[in-house]
Amino acid sequence: MHIRDCPVFILISKDIELIGRKSVITYMKQIPRVAFFADCYDETNGVALTSRSLELYARSRNYPFLLVHATQGTSLRCEEAEDHLILPRSSLRFAVDRDLFFDLMLWRYLKRIEQRVRCFQPDIIHITGPGDVGILGAYCAYKLRVPLVASWHTNLHEFAMLRIRRLLGFFPESIGDVIAAGTERQVLSAVLRFYKIPCAIMAPNPDLVELLQQRTGKPVYLMKRGVDTVLFNPSRRRRIDNDFRLGYVGRLTPEKNVRFLVEIEQKLLQAGLHNVHFTIIGDGSERSWLMEHMNSADFTGVVKGESLASSYADFDLFVFPSKSDTFGNVILEALASGVPVVAFNQGGPRFFDEQSNAVHIARNEQDFIEWIMRMVQSPELLPGMREAARQFACSATWERVFTQLYEQVYEPFARRIETIQQNADVVETVTDVLMKLIRNPQEYLLRRWNYKSALLSALFRGGIFFATNISAGLAAAAGAMLAEFVLRGITTGFYGSITQAFRKAEPVWKSMLTAILLLPVLNHSIELLVHWMRGTPNLWASIGVSACFTALSTCFNLYAMRQGALLVDDEQQSLWSDMKRMPRIVINFVASPFKLIGSKCKNKPPESLSFCSWPCQKRKKKNGLDKSDSL
Repeated sequence: MHIRDCPVFILISKDIELIGRKSVITYMKQIPRVAFFADCYDETNGVALTSRSLELYARSRNYPFLLVHATQGTSLRCEEAEDHLILPRSSLRFAVDRDLFFDLMLWRYLKRIEQRVRCFQPDIIHITGPGDVGILGAYCAYKLRVPLVASWHTNLHEFAMLRIRRLLGFFPESIGDVIAAGTERQVLSAVLRFYKIPCAIMAPNPDLVELLQQRTGKPVYLMKRGVDTVLFNPSRRRRIDNDFRLGYVGRLTPEKNVRFLVEIEQKLLQAGLHNVHFTIIGDGSERSWLMEHMNSADFTGVVKGESLASSYADFDLFVFPSKSDTFGNVILEALASGVPVVAFNQGGPRFFDEQSNAVHIARNEQDFIEWIMRMVQSPELLPGMREAARQFACSATWERVFTQLYEQVYEPFARRIETIQQNADVVETVTDVLMKLIRNPQEYLLRRWNYKSALLSALFRGGIFFATNISAGLAAAAGAMLAEFVLRGITTGFYGSITQAFRKAEPVWKSMLTAILLLPVLNHSIELLVHWMRGTPNLWASIGVSACFTALSTCFNLYAMRQGALLVDDEQQSLWSDMKRMPRIVINFVASPFKLIGSKCKNKPPESLSFCSWPCQKRKKKNGLDKSDSL
């Protein structure tokens, strides 16, 4: 049985008032079909943890969910099933981190991926970032015209800055800092350019939400992280010794600021606190350096599952020295295990609720170390903090996180696509448009007054009247130009709103012919009266040239509006965005008659004359509906 036949539908009835008639449309609102492209899945990091948790959430509810991710296996064939696609990376992959790779050769699977995604028919494609798999997901969304959303997991710009600074350690500090800062700016600019592609973004903390909103102009939603409170539980604590155990879990890499652990140990020893031991879980490029400089630390390597949960429960205090994490999943895991946490007030960790009495957000390194000393010297404070930690973590479940994700992001965008599909199915005739203009002129003529058409027409037509009247003298030409500029600045906005109303009317030739005949009658009657009253010389020549320009400009405006340009109200883009697209639209407009002739010879409709490239279209194939919707 196909997943669309599963009982996950809610029956919704809406009364939609169409032009001159009412119709009741009853349709099925379904759980969105999500194709999820994960850059990390099997690895040990926050991206992989979130990816696995999202998949588990969707599978446990029988939601339609397609998972695409890569693996480091040696198989030369991708593993494919109804609900997942696993892509083996090639030997040409290069390491971004010890367990994180980027492989351009994944593009050899593009045809297979596209076929699988097309067969799944997703409502949403979700990518986890600009990794090798995420880029493939973005391409599939573009190719198949499916809405794309992206989640921000890693501050790549800060990682790049920290690693460049470490590589340039032999440089003078001032030079190294300048190069590192420049690298950070360039990497951030490149990543933000990628995040302008999706139609919505999810970020793990309020700072990133604000940054992405300002720099991308896209809607950004807060998507926190969750924790498995069954796996991570204080009941797993087994340690019975009297030592004070400090714990750290995570990658041992420069961006995690793990060398600060050495300074913590040294300060504790200098304060005479010799009963403190460290348990450091994880692996990375800094492990060998830490092993050389720490005397009272146990290095376990990567630990997973129940063994990891037991290790957490045996900690007395969890130390998190990172200043670049976007959230800090390990903090939640420690809290769920009943372990208090100390972290810096930078990045995602600073948004943890310090009032829970389980998380101390340190202002600086001195505050960080002093708070650890206080806990070591006052262990009687720990029981109350353990209880507060567990209570705090129980409110941050994955179920709550992903329920909000579906309700705030997936479902609204799926409904938007459904609405666009319904609107695309309703064919608006020329008569419908005329009746709409007559019945509601305030809506379609005043509220949708087209300032873009008014500005462009005033500039062009003012030039026409100046050129045709220059033979009568500069003063006469300037007067005619000024009169036309003022007239067009006022009236053409109304003509533009009328043209915009006709842009979706079918058939295309009839809507264009109506606009070409209707607008000149309204347009030049007023124009002739104004210039006759002011005594414009060469009046009929000016009106004749202006009428020819009106016919041509009306055709062009209607064509441009069908391509999504020169629109106002809810469908508008900025005037600057329209102007950047204008050269290509002009070229296509000039070429459209030749394409039409060529298509008629081949009995094939020309793509350049399609309904519209901005709103979504609905195409039908022999085997059913093929989604080709984009926002």
